[in-house]
Amino acid sequence: MDVRDFVFQTVAEAFGKDVAEIAGDTRFIEDLGASSVNYFPVINAPEDEYDLDIQYQEFRRECPTVADAVAYVEEQI
Repeated sequence: MDVRDFVFQTVAEAFGKDVAEIAGDTRFIEDLGASSVNYFPVINAPEDEYDLDIQYQEFRRECPTVADAVAYVEEQI
Protein backbone atom coordinates (compact mmCIF):
# COMPACT_ATOMS: atom_id res chain seq x y z
CA MET A 1 0.00 0.00 0.00
CA ASP A 2 1.45 3.37 -0.95
CA VAL A 3 1.47 6.38 1.37
CA ARG A 4 -1.56 7.99 -0.24
CA ASP A 5 -3.71 4.89 0.11
CA PHE A 6 -2.46 4.32 3.65
CA VAL A 7 -3.32 7.87 4.77
CA PHE A 8 -6.71 7.82 3.02
CA GLN A 9 -7.58 4.49 4.67
CA THR A 10 -6.42 5.74 8.06
CA VAL A 11 -8.47 8.94 7.77
CA ALA A 12 -11.55 6.99 6.69
CA GLU A 13 -11.24 4.65 9.67
CA ALA A 14 -10.57 7.48 12.13
CA PHE A 15 -13.71 9.33 11.06
CA GLY A 16 -15.97 6.33 10.46
CA LYS A 17 -16.21 6.99 6.73
CA ASP A 18 -15.88 4.84 3.65
CA VAL A 19 -12.57 5.54 1.91
CA ALA A 20 -14.58 6.55 -1.19
CA GLU A 21 -15.93 9.50 0.82
CA ILE A 22 -12.42 10.87 1.38
CA ALA A 23 -10.82 13.10 -1.25
CA GLY A 24 -7.54 14.99 -1.36
CA ASP A 25 -9.32 18.27 -0.74
CA THR A 26 -11.31 16.91 2.20
CA ARG A 27 -10.64 19.28 5.10
CA PHE A 28 -10.16 17.77 8.53
CA ILE A 29 -11.98 20.43 10.53
CA GLU A 30 -14.51 21.91 8.11
CA ASP A 31 -15.54 18.71 6.29
CA LEU A 32 -14.90 15.98 8.85
CA GLY A 33 -15.46 17.96 12.06
CA ALA A 34 -12.10 16.84 13.46
CA SER A 35 -11.33 17.17 17.13
CA SER A 36 -8.07 16.32 18.81
CA VAL A 37 -9.31 12.77 19.44
CA ASN A 38 -9.70 12.19 15.69
CA TYR A 39 -6.18 13.32 14.92
CA PHE A 40 -4.44 10.75 17.12
CA PRO A 41 -5.12 7.68 14.94
CA VAL A 42 -4.32 9.75 11.83
CA ILE A 43 -0.95 10.62 13.37
CA ASN A 44 -0.20 7.36 15.19
CA ALA A 45 -0.81 5.01 12.26
CA PRO A 46 1.84 6.62 9.99
CA GLU A 47 4.21 6.88 12.96
CA ASP A 48 3.92 3.13 13.50
CA GLU A 49 3.88 2.17 9.81
CA TYR A 50 6.84 4.32 8.74
CA ASP A 51 8.73 4.68 12.06
CA LEU A 52 8.17 8.45 12.30
CA ASP A 53 7.81 10.98 15.10
CA ILE A 54 5.00 13.35 14.12
CA GLN A 55 4.27 16.34 16.34
CA TYR A 56 0.55 16.87 16.88
CA GLN A 57 0.55 20.68 16.76
CA GLU A 58 2.75 20.78 13.66
CA PHE A 59 0.56 18.23 11.90
CA ARG A 60 -2.62 20.21 12.65
CA ARG A 61 -1.00 23.42 11.44
CA GLU A 62 0.56 21.95 8.28
CA CYS A 63 -2.27 19.62 7.24
CA PRO A 64 -5.66 21.23 6.80
CA THR A 65 -6.57 18.69 4.09
CA VAL A 66 -6.05 14.99 3.51
CA ALA A 67 -3.76 15.74 0.54
CA ASP A 68 -1.64 17.91 2.86
CA ALA A 69 -1.43 14.97 5.29
CA VAL A 70 -0.25 12.67 2.50
CA ALA A 71 2.43 15.18 1.45
CA TYR A 72 3.47 15.70 5.08
CA VAL A 73 3.94 11.97 5.69
CA GLU A 74 5.82 11.55 2.41
CA GLU A 75 8.19 14.37 3.40
CA GLN A 76 8.83 12.75 6.79
CA ILE A 77 9.73 9.34 5.37
